[in-house]
Formats: sequence, C-alpha cells, structure tokens
Amino acid sequence: MKKLFFIFLFSSLIFADWNEGVKLFKEKKYKEAIPHFKEVADNIPEGFSGWYMLGLCHLYLNDYDKASENLKKAIELKPEEGDAAYKYLTVLMKQKKYGEATSFVKNYREEYIPKEVRGDYYKLAGLAFLKSQDFSKATDFLQKAEALIDGDEVPYYLGLAALQNQNYDMAIQSFQKAITRNPKNIDALDYKIKSLIEKGRTTNIQNEKIKFYNMALQDCIKLLKEKETFENYLMAGESALGAQKYEDALNFLEKAKNFNKNDGYVYLYIGQAQSSLEKNQEALNNLEQAAKLLPEDKKRIAYNQLGFVYEKIKDFDKAIEFYKKINNEKKIKDVEEKKKIEVENKKADEALKEYERKKAEQEKKK
Repeated sequence: MKKLFFIFLFSSLIFADWNEGVKLFKEKKYKEAIPHFKEVADNIPEGFSGWYMLGLCHLYLNDYDKASENLKKAIELKPEEGDAAYKYLTVLMKQKKYGEATSFVKNYREEYIPKEVRGDYYKLAGLAFLKSQDFSKATDFLQKAEALIDGDEVPYYLGLAALQNQNYDMAIQSFQKAITRNPKNIDALDYKIKSLIEKGRTTNIQNEKIKFYNMALQDCIKLLKEKETFENYLMAGESALGAQKYEDALNFLEKAKNFNKNDGYVYLYIGQAQSSLEKNQEALNNLEQAAKLLPEDKKRIAYNQLGFVYEKIKDFDKAIEFYKKINNEKKIKDVEEKKKIEVENKKADEALKEYERKKAEQEKKK
C-alpha cells in the first residue's frame, strides 16, 4: 500500500512540474520553465516530451548547444516526431554545423516531417547542402522547398545552387523568379547577370552567345541604376564585349577603371574591345598592362590575347614569343607556318617587282 502511495505521489509531483512548465512556456517564460521540464526529463529519462520541451526552451533562449543536446535526445527516443527533427535541424543551422546538418538529413526519414513545416525543412536542408558545397543535393531539396514556399528566398538559394552546379538555365530561371517575387532583391539580379555571362561563355552557337550577353547587358544597366560600383561596371563591360558592342564596352570599362586602376581584368577587356575595333596598338598597350596586373594563374589569358593581336598585325616573332609563354604549341606551329608563307610571299612579290622592272627597261630600249 505504501509503495502504491509513493508511486502516486511521485507521479503527481512530476505531473505538477509538467503542468507548471507548460504554463510558463505558453507565457513565453522559457527560463522559468526549464527547471520544471528538467525535473520531468530527469525522472522520466525514457520519455520524449521532457527532452523535447527542454530543447524548445533553450532554442527560444538562443542557447543552441543545450537546445541541440536535448532535441537530439528527444529524436533518439521518438524519431517519428518530425517537429523535433525540424527544430533540431533549425538549431544545427543556427550553429553553422552544416556537416552535421547534412548528415542528419541524409539519415532521417523525411516523411516524418509534418506537412505544415515540410517546406521550411526542405529549405533548411537545401541550405545545409549548399553551405557544404553539395550542390546537387542542395538543388534537389530547394526544388522541393520551392513547390511549398512562396517568396523570393528559396528561388534565390536554388539559383545559387544551380549556378555552382553549372546548370545555368535553371540558375537564370530561378534568379528571375526571385526578382519577379521581390524586385528589390538586387543580389538575385547580380547573380542572374553572372549566370547569363557564364551561359554566354559556354555556348558554342555564336547567335546564342550574343543573345545571352545582350540579356546580361540589359540587366547590368538595371543594376547600375541601383549601384554604381567597380564590379557592376566591369560586368557591364564584359557583357557588352560579349554582345559585340565594343564602343559600349569601352565606355563601361573606362568607368570601371575610374573606380579601380589596378585591376587586370579592366585592361584585358579594354584590350579585347580595342582589338575588335582594329585599334591594335592601343590594344597591345592595355593587354601588356593586364599581363602585369592579373594574378599569376590568369596571366595566360593576357598572353594569349597578346599573341593573337601580334599575329593579326603580322608581327609573327612577337606572337610566337607570347604563345611560348603559355606553351601553346598549336598556335606556335600555326604562326611559324604563317611566317614562312609571309616570307615566301614577300620573295614572290620582290621577284614580281624585279620582273616588272626589267620588263619596263626592255620596253624602253625598243
């Protein structure tokens, strides 16, 4: 009889702690609620609810270490309680523990997640994989999230994942959706331009290439109305260059140079535009400057362009000199062949002139 009395008394005390904890929790007095839920968890360690409520209290108090510890315990006891899993993933993301977050997502059955928070769960999972540079997984989860969540955040993050995954079509579409939903999302516009430029770079069909660079240029003009920066003028210059609008490119690039005179890409793009306009000596000067300023692993771009311009003006020795810097054996061989043909042509021209001179002298003697 005494044993039953003690069990009843024990149960009543725990029940009282639970009720008091819930009352304080509803009043958002999370710190005051913690001792009551801790009493429940300590006395019923195999019970899910005490650990779960402790985890929530610590989460709302921004004590993420304790929140993580208690929520993890709750999930181990009752994995099918999907809201605890969603809250646990939330905590891991706030802690920036992206590796732990992706590992948890991979091993958790997502059908346990309640429908009302499933979109947010997918969003968090997508972000975790994005931060962990698993862009394929990030794309998968963010696509699921986009089907369930409105707003511009998810398509923006989906665009980032697609861009890193080199799926430029998806990136362009996603960033455009983010912009449509929130025209003030300047970052989405910025990355849409970057995606269009990458699409232009990787497209082999010339008309398509020009089309994508033109689209990038139009968006650059919009972006410049919001922010006149070195980076934005440089992107506008590169876009105009790719769209074969060389005078426009020079205009944008000169403005970029006013912001930063020590960036090698400015001089590289200026040189390319001038070369296309047959301003070859000016192009060579700017390309030489680009070669000095570009990072070591990028100098080959300037050397290659210098070789191209010297080749164009038939200074074959200089062209070969620059192609040798980048070990471009094919171009070296091509230019040597052109040089040989040029020498033979000059000899033929001289021989023809000599023949015509002698012929003219003979005509005079008659």
